[in-house]
Amino acid sequence: MYTIIAGECNSEHPESFEMSRPYGADGHVLLMAKTNGVFTFTDQKLSVKPNQVVLIKREVPYHCVNPDGEYSDDWIRFRCDDDHILDRYAKLFYNAIPLSNPPRFTLYIQQILWENSYADEKWRDENVDMLFKLLMNNVEAAYQDKNCPKKYSPYYARMQELRFQIQSQPMKKYSIKELAESVGISCSYFQHLYSDFFGISLQSDLINMRIERVKTILHNTDLSVEKIADICGYSSEVHLYRQFRQKTGMTPKDYRMAYRK
Repeated sequence: MYTIIAGECNSEHPESFEMSRPYGADGHVLLMAKTNGVFTFTDQKLSVKPNQVVLIKREVPYHCVNPDGEYSDDWIRFRCDDDHILDRYAKLFYNAIPLSNPPRFTLYIQQILWENSYADEKWRDENVDMLFKLLMNNVEAAYQDKNCPKKYSPYYARMQELRFQIQSQPMKKYSIKELAESVGISCSYFQHLYSDFFGISLQSDLINMRIERVKTILHNTDLSVEKIADICGYSSEVHLYRQFRQKTGMTPKDYRMAYRK
């Protein structure tokens, strides 16, 4: 189980800041840099850029400074009573791991610190442990993707948000021109990035999202196919039938009957 010793978001330090821990910290350290920084360990010097995560094991001596000026980060000092968990994440320590969506990581850290300070004692330890596992899994995913340059485009986080919005409301009519303008790029570049980031074109993705929405409604309601077509953004019942059969190999009626048997 993970337990929190201390932590802070948007920790800021002046140009003269230097942190020296000749005996290391009393717990493991996870931090997300918001400025440049240089970490020196016994046999390693690690240069860190903004929006990169660093993990440091407890009682490991280190020194931190930003030679370029002020230093800022989000950080948590923690303990873990399961050595097998730390063994799993051993490769993450002493690396500068770039993040594709830094605000999400700040949100995770904020929520962990909030739960640790203010949650009801009945749920506190369990909530902190689950949230910290989520945080560590995302750090591991970022580590695995760090050699994938496409994930570190300045547009990636915004494109993720857009995809989630579309998935939440696939019945709407979407204009590539309007979507591209919301990101601040051309239509052709928007389509290129969408396919590059998500491995599928916007149009194909939208079709799949609508089909999944239709399936959900068929599972859980007795609405007519005509009504489902209308609320899922199809131009007609025939359009839904054709697309649904093409994707599932079944008509909506047959799909509903098969599911309910």
